[in-house]
Amino acid sequence: KNMDSFEIAKLEGKDEIAIINKAIRNMLDRIKSHTKILEQRVKEEVEKNRKKDRQIMQQQRLAQMGEMLSMIAHQWRQPLNAISLTVNNLQFKLMMDDIDSEYFSKEISLIDEYTQHLSKTIDDFRSFFKQNKEKETIILDDIIKDTIKIVQSSLEHKNIKMVINLQCNEKIKTYPNEIKHVILNLIKNAQDVLLETNTKNPIISISSQCDENDMYQIVIKDNGGGVPVDIQDKIFDPYFSTKQQKDGTGLGLYMSKIIVQEHCNGTLEVKNDDEGAIFTIKVKNG
Repeated sequence: KNMDSFEIAKLEGKDEIAIINKAIRNMLDRIKSHTKILEQRVKEEVEKNRKKDRQIMQQQRLAQMGEMLSMIAHQWRQPLNAISLTVNNLQFKLMMDDIDSEYFSKEISLIDEYTQHLSKTIDDFRSFFKQNKEKETIILDDIIKDTIKIVQSSLEHKNIKMVINLQCNEKIKTYPNEIKHVILNLIKNAQDVLLETNTKNPIISISSQCDENDMYQIVIKDNGGGVPVDIQDKIFDPYFSTKQQKDGTGLGLYMSKIIVQEHCNGTLEVKNDDEGAIFTIKVKNG
């Protein structure tokens, strides 16, 4: 077993050589056997991690759906109130026997516009949760605009100003709904920070930029004070949450990074400036 090359060279006769060859074959067989066992263990661990990520993603989607219901309420409140007010006006006119066909026609048209708006909102949310099986070719700024449409009413209700600076009107091939989920997570996190810190004149800004080498950039920034330096390396860990509310799952940033890295061949990074946190999404075309 401990023979060196010099001792092997000294052996004479076919029997000795056969013994050495057999020992080498046995050693190679053991190495192959151990290699197969290790490969199987690696395969099992990879599958466990994939299953864990799928479960975590499902948890995050459920949490996000709850947040979406709140956003739908904000989107619907104004048109529903308007419909109710219009119907009351028409009923009052009927009671007073004050029937003006032109006025009625105008008010009914308004009701139709409000209902179409409600229907469009449903379509927007349905599209948002649609699973992308294949990549789509779409303008990057359109992805951002679709997400902003969903959250803007909720932000305005909370007196949070949104600053938009989109400069990437180019088409890219990617998973648009995956990117929408990431943008929504980052905006929702920024909103929570601004509310928790009672930031005066709270602002969330979102911008886009077309970089070189088919890399496209989305930057989401807030003025909520930033991420403490000692936890910047932890915020993308699963189940790590800095939220004071009990509804913080700690899954949003973790799944956002998984989506950007593994699905969109990109990166998700965070840094601070003098005002707050800056999250930068970089995705690759194709």
